[in-house]
Amino acid sequence: MENKLENEEWMSGTPEGYFDSLSERIRQSVFLDDLRAKVADGGFITPDNYFEALPEVIHGNSFLEQLKGSSPVETAGFITPEGYFSGLSSRIVAQAHDDNDDLNEVTMAVQAPSKHAVKIVRLWHSSFLKYASAACFILLSAAGLYFYQQKPEPVVNYAELANEQMLYDIDEHVIIEHIQAASMEEEQPVVATADLENYILTNYSQNDIASDL
Repeated sequence: MENKLENEEWMSGTPEGYFDSLSERIRQSVFLDDLRAKVADGGFITPDNYFEALPEVIHGNSFLEQLKGSSPVETAGFITPEGYFSGLSSRIVAQAHDDNDDLNEVTMAVQAPSKHAVKIVRLWHSSFLKYASAACFILLSAAGLYFYQQKPEPVVNYAELANEQMLYDIDEHVIIEHIQAASMEEEQPVVATADLENYILTNYSQNDIASDL
């Protein structure tokens, strides 16, 4: 009987603002249903080696809780000075101006000309040194040219070169045969008749000549 009365009371009216958020709740329900359909498992997984490292993690967390409980510092350990944020903008602007001034000083120091005068060293201190150097160069050039012209040039005897080339081209056997033939020939002495008569008359008497005949 009581349940029937409660149902009748619920059917007689709706909660305040029910229909205003009804479309949003419907969309959320549809989104959750799609998400459950896409995820094969329950949607929660544990990292690798989670249970192996779980005791150490629990022990570390408990140690930190004990440390926080026993620490006399009521806050997390970091506080800002009093009035820090109220003067923060002015300090930032002042620091920016200081940095800009430092940058300008460095730029002016770089661009400013050096106070030390640059010393220029001349290679030729006087005109006499230039003329003396030019005279030495001319003398050396003339001496080299003179000795180069006095050097005797080798005279090439083209006839001897041609004979040597001909001898080089002749076969060795031909040269050997020619030498042997020349050595085998004996030269016959040529004596004039008048010389022969004078020799006989000088060295022999008439008796010797008559006896030989």
